[in-house]
Amino acid sequence: MGKCPEGLTLERIDNDKGYYKENCCYATRTVQARNKRLDKKNTTGVPGVNWHKKSNKYHTSIHANNKQYHIGLFNTLEEATAARKQAEQIYWDKT
Repeated sequence: MGKCPEGLTLERIDNDKGYYKENCCYATRTVQARNKRLDKKNTTGVPGVNWHKKSNKYHTSIHANNKQYHIGLFNTLEEATAARKQAEQIYWDKT
């Protein structure tokens, strides 16, 4: 892999695989924090989208700039997932 560039750390592309050249890259700590495994309590399979029992809807949120932002409550998983992806574009500058 060579010497690690300043300000970056080694990250696995697929967390279920080992540390070998084809499965590793250099990334910032912020990017690494976004690429972690889903919480065991997440039943939707979508990061930042959870079932909100009280409202009987899907709750969407995102972490950015050391804060958690509430995106909204949605009737379907598809709507909640789309809102989460849109929030990633806005808050994380993803292209």
